[in-house]
Amino acid sequence: MRDQGRFEGADYLSVCDDLDHEIESPAQAWNSICVGGYTDKARLPAGSTGYPVAPMGDLSPSSRTASWSRHWAIKPDVVMEGGNWIQDGPPHPMNHAALSLLTTDHRYPRRSLTTTADTSAATALAAKAVTELWEDYPALWPETIRAIFVSSARWTQQMKTHLPANPSKGDFAKLFRRYGYGVPDQARARRSAVNALSLIVQDTIIPYRPSATAGADPVHNQMKFFELPWPRNALRALAAAEVTLRVTLSTFIEPNPSEAARGSKFRYASHNLRFKLNRANENQAQFKARINKLADDPDAEAVGDNDGWVYGRNRRDVGSLHIDELRCAASDLAQRNMLAVHPVAGWWKSKSTQNVDQRTARFALVVELDTGDVETDLYTEIEAAIAAMNAAQVQVVV
Repeated sequence: MRDQGRFEGADYLSVCDDLDHEIESPAQAWNSICVGGYTDKARLPAGSTGYPVAPMGDLSPSSRTASWSRHWAIKPDVVMEGGNWIQDGPPHPMNHAALSLLTTDHRYPRRSLTTTADTSAATALAAKAVTELWEDYPALWPETIRAIFVSSARWTQQMKTHLPANPSKGDFAKLFRRYGYGVPDQARARRSAVNALSLIVQDTIIPYRPSATAGADPVHNQMKFFELPWPRNALRALAAAEVTLRVTLSTFIEPNPSEAARGSKFRYASHNLRFKLNRANENQAQFKARINKLADDPDAEAVGDNDGWVYGRNRRDVGSLHIDELRCAASDLAQRNMLAVHPVAGWWKSKSTQNVDQRTARFALVVELDTGDVETDLYTEIEAAIAAMNAAQVQVVV
């Protein structure tokens, strides 16, 4: 909740973006789901005076935003309905019952219902949605539930009006700082459709092992490869039609609370994982060699590595939850069927860490394939492929 008096005579988004009113601790925590507020409540009852502060589909006026650079986790992760404020001349904007959410009253039965708003209401809605999702899939890990829930989020059309006509990767930074990945879609999170489906992997990795050189820091250990059971016939039949591949990688890190670690994502997190997709006509040996080069210098510029990815590595490779989208011709995606999860540096990769080869990290990988408005049956072919190959996986020691 912020000081409503600051909104008098000002563009409300400029106030929300003010550095003095950014997200507060502990909302920056890597492993948690940080929830901001947006609103679809922009209509007042007939006869009301004043006007809503936020347009429909945009940031709730009470929601805080992030200011940090690419080195820290994207926060908030998502936004949920947080209600709106009304501006009716002096004094400052204020809450209005018609622009708030209905909830039960603590004075029941004397009073049954009341209203709630702001990011407290948004967080309650997110908790409800996550609980329902976990009830549907009780065997899934917390890392996986987080991945499915956050990956289901999309920006509203109103949010996207803040982008230029042809946005570059850097233009998305403003949206990430305000809205995270957007508004979650519970229907998308809970099921696969015929022309839009999700594949889920839960696995573990031992990221580091002792070096063969005495006194040296540990080295990278495992790399996990997953062969994606693409519906190649269906994708090739779509030819040049654009399809969207959305990949989400979720892991929980152990934070390093020391002051010296706060400026470096590689010293703050116990381990850092990344995902990579093979290029067209790139075999596994070539794919592995490319990943090994990137893992040794994860912040180095990688020529061509961002090709086709919407957000790019500067926005994707932060925090412990990584999401990106690839848009390409369906026939091209049919050739890109290998996905790798590999480690980069973390504080476990230090010679002072004991038993580094016994430290295991869990991760969840969620892969979503969407053909948009093009009618095609992806689910049936993938279901048959999975039954035949049982999600074939190859473990590689690097």
